[in-house]
Amino acid sequence: MSSYDFVDAEYGILGIECLLIAIIAGISKGSFKLGLATFAIMVILYIIPFVGGVVSVILSFAEMMIVCGLLKEIVPEPVVLVAALFAFIIFLELHKRYISIGNEMLFGYSLAFVESLFALLALWLEYKSIPLVCIVFIVLMIVIFVPVLRGIGFAGLAVAAAGYTFVFFHEYLAMQYSIAASLMVLIYVSCQYYTVYKYLYYRREWRKEDKAKEVVNSDEIRYKQSSYYLSTHYEYKDLLEDAGKYGEYLVYENLREYEQSGAKFLFNYK
Repeated sequence: MSSYDFVDAEYGILGIECLLIAIIAGISKGSFKLGLATFAIMVILYIIPFVGGVVSVILSFAEMMIVCGLLKEIVPEPVVLVAALFAFIIFLELHKRYISIGNEMLFGYSLAFVESLFALLALWLEYKSIPLVCIVFIVLMIVIFVPVLRGIGFAGLAVAAAGYTFVFFHEYLAMQYSIAASLMVLIYVSCQYYTVYKYLYYRREWRKEDKAKEVVNSDEIRYKQSSYYLSTHYEYKDLLEDAGKYGEYLVYENLREYEQSGAKFLFNYK
C-alpha cells in the first residue's frame, strides 16, 4: 500500500471522529446548526498543528474513557484498565500519524502541554489556588521550551506521567500490575519526548552546518573575485588543501586594499 493511501486513511479516521463529535453535539441540543458548527470547528482545530496536537491528546484520553465505560459492564476491572491503557496509546498513535504529516515535533510539544494541563488541574483540585497554578504553569513552560532546560523538563514530565498512572492503577490493581502499567507509560512517553529532543538537537546541528557552509560560500565568492584567482585559476578547494598556496593567498588578502591605489601583485603559479 502506498504512503498516499496511508495519508488518506488518517484523514478518513479524523473526518469520522469530527463527524461523530458533531452528531453527538447536534443531537444533545437538538440543533443541526450546532452540529454543523461543531464539525467545522473540529476541522479547523485539527488544521492548526500545535492546537491539533493538543485536541488529539485530549480526545485520545476521552476515547479511552469511552472504552472504559463500554467494557466495565462486561469484563473484570483489571482487564478494563489494561484495555484502557492500550486504547489510549493506540488512539494517540492514530492521531500522531496524522499530525506527523505536518510536524511530529509540534505533536510532542502538544503532548507536553496537555500533560502540564493535567498537572495544573491536579494542583487546582488540591489547593484551589489560582496564583499557584499560574506560577507552576509559567515554570513548566519555561522548562519545556528553553533549550538548556528542555531535557530536564521532558524527563520530569515522563516520570510524572508514570506516577499518575501508578497512582490511578494502584487503586484497582495489585502492586506488580500497577508498576508494569506505569513502566509502559514511562517508556512510551519517554520515546515521544526523545523524538522531539533528538529532532531539535539535529535541527540545531543542521543550522550550524548551514551557517558554516554560508561562511565557506561567502569566502569562496570573495576569493573568485580576487586578482589572485584571476591570475592563478586555482580552485578554492585546492587552495585550502595546499599550505603554500593558501599562505600566499593570505598574504595577498592582507595587502589587497593596496589594489585600490593601483598596486599590482605577482603570484607563483604553474
